[in-house]
Amino acid sequence: MQQTKIASNHLEVYLHLPGMPPVSERFDRAAVVEQVVLNGTHRFCEPEQVKPERVTCYGMGISGEFSGPGWAEQAAPGQLFPKLGVGLLTQRPEGGPHTVWRHYEIDPFETEVYLQEDRALFIQQPKPCMGIAARIYKELRVYRNTLTLSTMLENVGERALELTEYQHNFFSIDHLPVGPGYRLEVPFDGEISAIADATRTMVPGEKGELLPGALTAQGQTIVWNQPIVNSSFYKATESAGILPMARYGWKLSHEDSPCSVREDVSFVPARLAVWGIEHCICAEVFAPISVQPGGRQAYSRTWTFEDEQTNGTK
Repeated sequence: MQQTKIASNHLEVYLHLPGMPPVSERFDRAAVVEQVVLNGTHRFCEPEQVKPERVTCYGMGISGEFSGPGWAEQAAPGQLFPKLGVGLLTQRPEGGPHTVWRHYEIDPFETEVYLQEDRALFIQQPKPCMGIAARIYKELRVYRNTLTLSTMLENVGERALELTEYQHNFFSIDHLPVGPGYRLEVPFDGEISAIADATRTMVPGEKGELLPGALTAQGQTIVWNQPIVNSSFYKATESAGILPMARYGWKLSHEDSPCSVREDVSFVPARLAVWGIEHCICAEVFAPISVQPGGRQAYSRTWTFEDEQTNGTK
């Protein structure tokens, strides 16, 4: 059986390798983390959905997605268009923008995987389409109680790459249900107060009822005032609402646990989204990507996992 774990003295990081079921049509198939275990005890990752009656894109744990600038709209029905991280998609008969809630025929990108004890390198090879082609390198590396994802895009196509990439962190603290006790610190969110109007009941095919005040902001920290049951929350902050900071990161904790997880990024965020349901909380920091033909761009993210054993670990 192929190795599916990388580890350090504090962390075990379980990987969902390209081609392993379930296969997502939405999320990048490289560098997917299914679970992180801290000191053999504490767990942080969740699947996108746990209720079988709900629609899912088969996201899990740490799952990345590249958001392209309308390439689908440039393809006629039956023509191919690229979705970086996934493959070449066949435009549907009705045409229009790409949507993650519909099925597309996919010619997947080939991804090479190189595994060592403490790191995993993924190289996604390009398939030129519409003048767009990118070779994408992603390396996951564990060190003590940290996990770092380093990404580099090499533009080997004819057109500039202007897009964003984010990690949809499906997180909890030791599977504690989402509700009072959780705290999400987001120092760089200049529109954090809007979280008070971010929660709605979940009604299939409809816009649910607003649940004002289910979440509120205390300074730069989001707190939960009631359990999240059959409801979801979503708030986006665009680039104009990102506060200038020396360092960009967020931290998730729970008052009943010694654990926390923090993500720090090497770039100025292009966007922030906070999303969640009953079992997971997702803080999504979007990296701006702008690469001319022949050029490269690199950036990184580091997650720090802490408990009573690792507090103060350097």
